Amino acid sequence: MSTLTVPAPCVTPTPTPTTKPPKHIEDPTIWHPTGDIILACHLPPTSPLHLFRVHALLLSLHSPVLRDMLSAPHHGPKSHSHPRPRQMHAGVPVYYFKNVHPGVLGVMLSHMYNPTYAPLPLSLKSY
Repeated sequence: MSTLTVPAPCVTPTPTPTTKPPKHIEDPTIWHPTGDIILACHLPPTSPLHLFRVHALLLSLHSPVLRDMLSAPHHGPKSHSHPRPRQMHAGVPVYYFKNVHPGVLGVMLSHMYNPTYAPLPLSLKSY
């Protein structure tokens, strides 16, 4: 006696989204593996968090505001003028900036790492 095998019905699975939007994006041009801090921002707030891994020393040399922020004690009441690192990512502290567009922060950091950097367009109005 032979057994008859019935092929399984051809069923097309219901399509489901397999990829979710990223929660964060590590900037490909300003992500230095030896960087000791990460600056994070996003605008609008619904967009993914944009991460820049940079060197605290370089930022401190270029900006007294960033130097004060990085040298401020990270305990006690929260100061609005000095963001504190709230968490770690890739083994380094993350500093969050509210209401800062990643394009603006990226241009500023690009100038710090390469003073001859000239973005196109030269106007920040598009940010």
